[in-house]
Amino acid sequence: MGPYAAGVPVGYFVLVRRGPEVGAFRITQAKVGERWDLGTSSYESYFQSDGTGILVAPNVVRRSGDIDIRKMRGVHAFAWQPGKNRLWVGKWWFGCMGNQLVNMASKFSEADDGFEFAPTSAKSIRARYGAP
Repeated sequence: MGPYAAGVPVGYFVLVRRGPEVGAFRITQAKVGERWDLGTSSYESYFQSDGTGILVAPNVVRRSGDIDIRKMRGVHAFAWQPGKNRLWVGKWWFGCMGNQLVNMASKFSEADDGFEFAPTSAKSIRARYGAP
Protein backbone atom coordinates (compact mmCIF):
# COMPACT_ATOMS: atom_id res chain seq x y z
CA MET A 1 0.00 0.00 0.00
CA GLY A 2 1.34 3.38 -0.98
CA PRO A 3 0.01 6.91 -0.81
CA TYR A 4 -1.94 6.62 -4.10
CA ALA A 5 -1.90 2.99 -5.20
CA ALA A 6 -1.98 -0.55 -3.88
CA GLY A 7 0.23 -3.33 -5.19
CA VAL A 8 -2.08 -6.33 -5.02
CA PRO A 9 -0.67 -9.87 -4.70
CA VAL A 10 -2.46 -12.62 -6.61
CA GLY A 11 -5.17 -14.39 -4.63
CA TYR A 12 -5.60 -12.03 -1.65
CA PHE A 13 -8.60 -9.77 -1.09
CA VAL A 14 -8.39 -6.03 -0.59
CA LEU A 15 -11.34 -4.44 1.22
CA VAL A 16 -12.62 -1.05 0.06
CA ARG A 17 -15.02 1.18 1.97
CA ARG A 18 -16.52 4.59 1.42
CA GLY A 19 -19.17 5.60 3.90
CA PRO A 20 -21.63 2.75 4.48
CA GLU A 21 -20.78 1.04 1.17
CA VAL A 22 -18.16 -1.72 1.11
CA GLY A 23 -16.46 -3.79 -1.51
CA ALA A 24 -13.69 -6.31 -1.95
CA PHE A 25 -11.56 -7.38 -4.87
CA ARG A 26 -8.71 -9.72 -5.64
CA ILE A 27 -6.46 -10.44 -8.57
CA THR A 28 -7.09 -14.08 -9.51
CA GLN A 29 -4.25 -14.46 -11.99
CA ALA A 30 -1.50 -12.27 -13.42
CA LYS A 31 1.08 -12.46 -16.16
CA VAL A 32 3.90 -9.92 -16.37
CA GLY A 33 4.63 -8.45 -19.79
CA GLU A 34 7.96 -7.40 -21.28
CA ARG A 35 8.39 -4.83 -18.47
CA TRP A 36 7.39 -5.01 -14.79
CA ASP A 37 4.61 -2.44 -15.29
CA LEU A 38 3.04 -4.16 -18.31
CA GLY A 39 0.99 -7.34 -18.45
CA THR A 40 -2.41 -8.88 -17.98
CA SER A 41 -4.46 -10.02 -15.02
CA SER A 42 -7.94 -11.15 -14.09
CA TYR A 43 -9.94 -10.05 -11.07
CA GLU A 44 -13.16 -10.63 -9.18
CA SER A 45 -14.98 -8.11 -7.02
CA TYR A 46 -17.92 -7.84 -4.64
CA PHE A 47 -19.93 -4.74 -3.69
CA GLN A 48 -22.50 -4.16 -0.94
CA SER A 49 -24.41 -0.87 -0.85
CA ASP A 50 -27.00 -1.56 1.86
CA GLY A 51 -24.72 -0.66 4.79
CA THR A 52 -24.61 -4.16 6.32
CA GLY A 53 -21.07 -4.89 5.11
CA ILE A 54 -22.06 -8.49 4.36
CA LEU A 55 -20.40 -9.50 1.09
CA VAL A 56 -22.08 -12.93 0.82
CA ALA A 57 -25.69 -11.66 0.84
CA PRO A 58 -27.92 -12.30 -2.18
CA ASN A 59 -28.01 -8.59 -3.09
CA VAL A 60 -24.21 -8.27 -3.47
CA VAL A 61 -23.02 -7.12 -6.90
CA ARG A 62 -20.35 -9.54 -8.12
CA ARG A 63 -18.11 -8.69 -11.05
CA SER A 64 -15.15 -10.17 -12.82
CA GLY A 65 -12.95 -8.75 -15.50
CA ASP A 66 -9.56 -8.45 -17.08
CA ILE A 67 -6.80 -5.89 -16.90
CA ASP A 68 -4.45 -5.48 -19.87
CA ILE A 69 -1.73 -2.88 -19.38
CA ARG A 70 0.15 -2.07 -22.58
CA LYS A 71 2.71 0.51 -23.62
CA MET A 72 1.23 3.99 -23.74
CA ARG A 73 0.53 5.46 -27.16
CA GLY A 74 0.78 9.06 -28.29
CA VAL A 75 2.89 11.87 -26.87
CA HIS A 76 2.88 13.02 -23.24
CA ALA A 77 -0.06 15.44 -23.10
CA PHE A 78 -2.05 13.33 -25.55
CA ALA A 79 -1.00 9.83 -24.44
CA TRP A 80 -3.50 7.05 -23.82
CA GLN A 81 -3.58 3.47 -22.62
CA PRO A 82 -4.69 1.14 -25.43
CA GLY A 83 -5.46 -1.75 -23.05
CA LYS A 84 -8.09 -2.34 -20.35
CA ASN A 85 -7.01 -0.40 -17.28
CA ARG A 86 -10.12 -0.27 -15.08
CA LEU A 87 -10.96 -2.50 -12.15
CA TRP A 88 -14.67 -2.39 -11.25
CA VAL A 89 -16.04 -2.87 -7.74
CA GLY A 90 -19.80 -2.45 -8.09
CA LYS A 91 -20.45 1.12 -9.24
CA TRP A 92 -16.86 2.22 -8.46
CA TRP A 93 -13.95 1.88 -10.83
CA PHE A 94 -10.29 2.24 -10.04
CA GLY A 95 -7.59 2.88 -12.59
CA CYS A 96 -4.73 0.43 -12.90
CA MET A 97 -1.20 1.62 -13.58
CA GLY A 98 0.09 -1.95 -13.77
CA ASN A 99 -1.46 -5.39 -14.00
CA GLN A 100 -1.34 -5.59 -10.16
CA LEU A 101 -1.14 -1.87 -9.28
CA VAL A 102 -4.54 -0.32 -8.44
CA ASN A 103 -5.16 3.39 -7.84
CA MET A 104 -6.78 4.03 -4.43
CA ALA A 105 -8.94 6.93 -5.62
CA SER A 106 -11.78 6.72 -8.10
CA LYS A 107 -10.82 6.82 -11.72
CA PHE A 108 -7.22 8.11 -12.07
CA SER A 109 -7.43 10.90 -9.53
CA GLU A 110 -4.76 11.48 -6.90
CA ALA A 111 -7.27 13.40 -4.75
CA ASP A 112 -8.68 11.77 -1.63
CA ASP A 113 -12.14 10.49 -2.62
CA GLY A 114 -12.87 9.12 0.85
CA PHE A 115 -12.05 5.51 -0.05
CA GLU A 116 -10.44 3.35 2.61
CA PHE A 117 -8.39 0.37 1.44
CA ALA A 118 -7.36 -2.53 3.68
CA PRO A 119 -5.23 -5.50 2.63
CA THR A 120 -6.27 -8.88 4.02
CA SER A 121 -4.90 -12.40 4.27
CA ALA A 122 -8.26 -13.76 3.02
CA LYS A 123 -8.29 -15.84 -0.14
CA SER A 124 -12.03 -16.58 0.02
CA ILE A 125 -14.88 -14.10 0.35
CA ARG A 126 -16.56 -16.57 2.69
CA ALA A 127 -13.55 -16.98 5.04
CA ARG A 128 -14.95 -14.47 7.54
CA TYR A 129 -18.14 -16.49 7.85
CA GLY A 130 -16.48 -19.89 8.38
CA ALA A 131 -17.39 -21.25 4.95
CA PRO A 132 -14.80 -22.50 2.41
